[in-house]
Amino acid sequence: MTSVIPWIDQLARMSHLLGPGLGAELALIASGLPPVTRLEQEFPRPRVEDIDATVAGEFARPEIEGRLRPGLRVAVAVGSRGIARLPQIITAVVRELKARGTRPFIVPAMGSHGGATAEGQAELLAGYGITEVAIGAPVVSSLETILLGHVMGDVP
Repeated sequence: MTSVIPWIDQLARMSHLLGPGLGAELALIASGLPPVTRLEQEFPRPRVEDIDATVAGEFARPEIEGRLRPGLRVAVAVGSRGIARLPQIITAVVRELKARGTRPFIVPAMGSHGGATAEGQAELLAGYGITEVAIGAPVVSSLETILLGHVMGDVP
């Protein structure tokens, strides 16, 4: 394993400009550091070629299809973490939900993105091509909370 610490050598060469004794201190720091090696990691990135067929197949699974009833309102949570072909995926999901008689709507599923505001999050999704017109389902963006109850006595 080779040590890759070019910044230590550069600091040692520059130390004489910063004051006496700094070079010796930097050498001590450098001698106490473990060896550093550049590593590269590759993550598998499987690609779904036919998004429509894949989404339809997932919705046809009994454990999914059995839970969807006509008239049911279904929230489709859409995040902001760089999923490839996101509008196509969400369109396919909404299509499958509608085919089963449900009433899907889009909700932004993100924390501080979009300035942590309902409007900013809806704008962020629109920038990805996720709009009511493009997808075929309303975008409902709200940061409103509803108190469901209390735990441990008085903790909301």
